Amino acid sequence: MTEETQAQPLNPYDEVPYGGQTVPLAHPERLALAAMKRGLSPAPPDRCRILELGCAEGGNVIPLAFHLDRCELVGVDGSAVQIDKATEARDRLGLDNLELVHADFMELPDDLGTFDYILCHGVFSWVAEDVRAKILDLCASHLSEHGVAYISYNCAPGWAIRAQMRRALMERVKGVSDPEQRIRRVREVLSWMADSPIKDTPWGRLLAEEAKGVWSHRDAYLVHEYLSPENRPFYFREVTEAARAHGLRFLAELTRATTDPRLEDAFRASFGAHVEDPEEAEELAELFLFRAFRCSLFVRGDAPLGGPEDGPHPELMDRVRMTGSLAPESKRVSLEPKVHEFFRANGVRISADDAVLKAALVEIGRAWPASLSLSEIEERVVALLELRRVLAPGEPPSAAQLAAMRDDLMGLTRYDVLEQRLLDPPIVDRAGETPRVSALTRLQAEAAPWVTTPHHRVVPLDAFTRLLVRYLDGARGRAELAQRMKPYAESGEVSLTLEDGSALGPEDLDEVIPKLVDASLDALASRGVLV
Repeated sequence: MTEETQAQPLNPYDEVPYGGQTVPLAHPERLALAAMKRGLSPAPPDRCRILELGCAEGGNVIPLAFHLDRCELVGVDGSAVQIDKATEARDRLGLDNLELVHADFMELPDDLGTFDYILCHGVFSWVAEDVRAKILDLCASHLSEHGVAYISYNCAPGWAIRAQMRRALMERVKGVSDPEQRIRRVREVLSWMADSPIKDTPWGRLLAEEAKGVWSHRDAYLVHEYLSPENRPFYFREVTEAARAHGLRFLAELTRATTDPRLEDAFRASFGAHVEDPEEAEELAELFLFRAFRCSLFVRGDAPLGGPEDGPHPELMDRVRMTGSLAPESKRVSLEPKVHEFFRANGVRISADDAVLKAALVEIGRAWPASLSLSEIEERVVALLELRRVLAPGEPPSAAQLAAMRDDLMGLTRYDVLEQRLLDPPIVDRAGETPRVSALTRLQAEAAPWVTTPHHRVVPLDAFTRLLVRYLDGARGRAELAQRMKPYAESGEVSLTLEDGSALGPEDLDEVIPKLVDASLDALASRGVLV
């Protein structure tokens, strides 16, 4: 065999594809909000150009192209296998606003054009140094003046233990080329780590918890996270300094270091008086909270960023929308002033005693999964307070009360009680007589037990709902849907049991399946899946 005809090394993502993955944070809406908070005028997230570097099988870029049909998107990946799968899905959905490119980043042409948003998730830590430099160059060269780049990477403090685990796993598979055998050996080592003789020591407990967490991931993640020849965790300042060297500037961080925002805020406040440099503050929080992962945003070095004294973009408060799955603990919330009421959202319990704020929380909860602008919230608050006779007709809340409500709502977004949005995609909050999901949802349900909502959120599906979704094309009523689902239960493809765990008999199916259909439709509506 001559040198020219020798086979090229197989791309590891051709050998073990990573699969489709929707990344809720990797959406232009999130990036635009962050830019507006720093005074920039980013392109509207539903009318822009988007580049995704490392698009894999299209799990993120295809939902973006489907739901943002007035945008122009380009997805690039070095794996031919993954690009082929993405192309098949794109063509089935008829997406003419998405170009998919099989190419090495180092060989991308200079005529890609300018992009308003560049996304690079799960790539930066897992490629060689020259490729990392190229990613930063591409962002600096192809971002528009007010454009935003998203780059995710592993962080050194949180990877202190994981790096040792990765080293042990790589030693265990040294010399083994078969992917299935490599994965089998990895899981053997993880099982041992989770139940080793030192599991009751302080170090052993840390190791066991990490091993259990890693074990829960799918095979492709294990291969590309723990067996990849490249996986470099970074300190925050290393990345920002590299970005500056390539003509970029840090804008914002999309993720938190911990799952408890109150703890993180308290920790930052504890050293805030002594640390003025924002990057130093970020690095301190990263070190002592053992941050393991970041999703950082960057802009061009010449982007007209405002400082803390400049405030956000003047249109931000007019354009921002609020949403949240707020559930009051009381059946009927008292709107009287100084009466405490409690609400829950995303596992967080909050209390409010201000009449205006309580009314706002009630209205946001009623609107879920849709969002409301601040002006819409104010209108609904006034109407509700007048209806409950907390306010006299024609005597709306004062400007100071409404301003305080806005501040309180914005504050609740810091704790994931509420979420800020700029877009309001068409969804329905109730299943009608002929319920419908999008063509994208039906396609995704064929391949995976999860779907992407129009808000770019991932919703897991149980086996029954996953099959049901395939028939939600808006042409079938509930009775027909129940009949479609009955054969799956009869054949055992879907396992249905009674509350005591016993199997359903054939005589039970006619009664139970329609109820399951209704319950599944209600759940899909509450998660923003129905359109």
